[in-house]
Amino acid sequence: MYKKLFYSSILILLQLTSLAQISGIKTIGGSGADYASINAAVAALNSSGVNGPVIFNVASGTYTGNFIINDISGADSINTISFVSASHDSSLVIVQSASSSSSSNNYLVKLNAAKYISFKWITFERTGIDNNSTVVELAGVCNHNSFEHCVIKNNSTSSSAFSTALVYGTNTGNNISYITFNNNVFQNGSMGIYMQGASSTSLNAGAVITNNTFTNQYRWTIALYYQNAPIINGNIISTSSSYYDFRAIYNLYSKNGLQVQNNKIYAVKGFGIRMESCIGSNFAGLITNNFISFTGSGAYAFHYSNSGSHNIYYNSINLAGGSSTGMFINGQTSSNIRFQNNIVKISSTGNCMNIDQSTNFPFLISDNNDYYFPLGYLGKWKNNSNISSLSAWRTASNWDYYSVNYDPNFVSNTDLHINGYSSISKKGTSSLTTPNVSIDIDGISRNSITPDIGADEFSFEDLGISSINVNTSYCSGESETISAYVTNHGNIPFNTNVDFRYKFGSNPDIVESMALNLNAGDSQLVTFTTPLNLNIIGNTTLSVKHLLTSDQNTSNDERTNTILVKQTPIINWPLDTVVCANNSIILDAGAGMDSYLWSTGATSQTITVDSSGIGFGARYFSVNVTSNSCSISDSVLVNFIYCAGIENAINTNDISIYPNPTTGIAYINSSILNNSTVSIYSTSGKLVKETLISNNIIDISELTNGLYFIIINSGNSQISRSILKR
Repeated sequence: MYKKLFYSSILILLQLTSLAQISGIKTIGGSGADYASINAAVAALNSSGVNGPVIFNVASGTYTGNFIINDISGADSINTISFVSASHDSSLVIVQSASSSSSSNNYLVKLNAAKYISFKWITFERTGIDNNSTVVELAGVCNHNSFEHCVIKNNSTSSSAFSTALVYGTNTGNNISYITFNNNVFQNGSMGIYMQGASSTSLNAGAVITNNTFTNQYRWTIALYYQNAPIINGNIISTSSSYYDFRAIYNLYSKNGLQVQNNKIYAVKGFGIRMESCIGSNFAGLITNNFISFTGSGAYAFHYSNSGSHNIYYNSINLAGGSSTGMFINGQTSSNIRFQNNIVKISSTGNCMNIDQSTNFPFLISDNNDYYFPLGYLGKWKNNSNISSLSAWRTASNWDYYSVNYDPNFVSNTDLHINGYSSISKKGTSSLTTPNVSIDIDGISRNSITPDIGADEFSFEDLGISSINVNTSYCSGESETISAYVTNHGNIPFNTNVDFRYKFGSNPDIVESMALNLNAGDSQLVTFTTPLNLNIIGNTTLSVKHLLTSDQNTSNDERTNTILVKQTPIINWPLDTVVCANNSIILDAGAGMDSYLWSTGATSQTITVDSSGIGFGARYFSVNVTSNSCSISDSVLVNFIYCAGIENAINTNDISIYPNPTTGIAYINSSILNNSTVSIYSTSGKLVKETLISNNIIDISELTNGLYFIIINSGNSQISRSILKR
């Protein structure tokens, strides 16, 4: 009896507990909300836990008071917990608490061993000017949490104290891992984000800080201690801080494949990217596509101390103040650094490079960089001597044989895009060790063969075919020289050979290499040496295309024209022939032409010619015919010879010579003509052979190939025929 009551009580308690757990979409604030405040919702989470994914839609308004989110029962990668502005506008949901003179409970939001918590489109603000004004504290075994599209700010603008950091995370022996800050705005504070792992041998993992805007941090902006492969990409960091030790991105014992890419740093003095004891042990670090700009004196763009195994590619550095340094390296374990395709521009009394004497072999490679130091020095190589030329630097360091010394032509001291054209165009190397950086700081694809130096891929190659110089119609059998205008739509001069191709219908491609000499905006006529044979009747497409593989705009690479090829007329022309004097022959140029013009002046389809006014001998008659605007001319040779008899002695229509054409031996089909005399004339009227017909055979084997006229003399009759020898 008592056992039944006991188990029934336990069952009821479990059911009540299950009913109290939170899941689904809940509302905070506003009329009819599930929870009146964020604090009330957090209290329910801490006490009840969750049994499914939870989304808290937070109504617009200002919510005061700080809160702690503990390790929520039931929260995991599936049962996540999200606090989301219902309006998706961070300016409409504000969570506030005042700064304090006491260090106790110095937070607005504390994630105390909390897991799988996310905040989106919310402003978190500490008001007032007291020194304890941390906004977000990360504590305990705190992981898989995120802040996205939020504003995190306080009013501290000149304090270097850790207590005024916007995000502060530190532990001893615990684990703050897989924390994401994406697309947030961080305003003021001594530090933007400070996160510390357990120790140099117990690293935190999964820190992702991407696409955030940090403004006016006084001491450090992003500071990460004891991290494994953190990602710091796409952030904008700007400050007017005059703090001597300002650090925009600072890593201490951040190891393996850390990433610092596509960041923009604008500061007065201090350090841009500082690495201490950061070794890319298993995977090389990747430091690429960063803008680093300092306007004050004594600044360091890169500062490496006992750090290495990093690939430092495609960064743009501008140090406008005096006594500044582009890359500083010290420490015996600073090694295996690849420093390529970087711009380092310094002002007076500074050094592009300063390799301290405490280092051994810092570089795996240093080359294809642009060092510009008009009033300073290229650098120091393991001593205190200033090196004042690129050639002397090469001798001292044995590096940078393909590096250059040009003004990069930045837009301004703070905008490190290239203004128009620069001599560093296409001076970079594409043979960077994997992973290769295929896009620039703006997401523009780099030239895969000859990239630009620096974070900005400014050499925009764009050749376009502007026009093709051809007519719209032709007659078949004609040929045309193909030429086209090519325009440089890019922003750099173009002086090289480029392959061009033209194609006409189904004909084979014609490809030729041509030399270009084009400034930006100019055009040039290119001409193919191989003419186009117009052999396809009808409307046919002619295309001209350049074959430049590095062209970045393919929409204008090719131009096409449609050409009408009309059939040239065909003349029904007789073979050159022999005619007996006083006889005539009709020459017919063929029906259906638009016009005819004979050499005799006649304009009819046919003419009748005889020996009147000619006498004996050969004469050419020519005709020009036109059809559909296409014309052609041809001629025929008529040879008038003396004929002693008349062909009516026999039925000449029955006489034939075969085969015709012949290779030498021809037969005559009439035995009546056997033993008759045969006179053979060339087309010029010259007698070339006389013989007898024997066994009905005419042998012209010894004559050269061509057309001949045959006169057969049989009694009082003469018979004329023509024969072609091949």
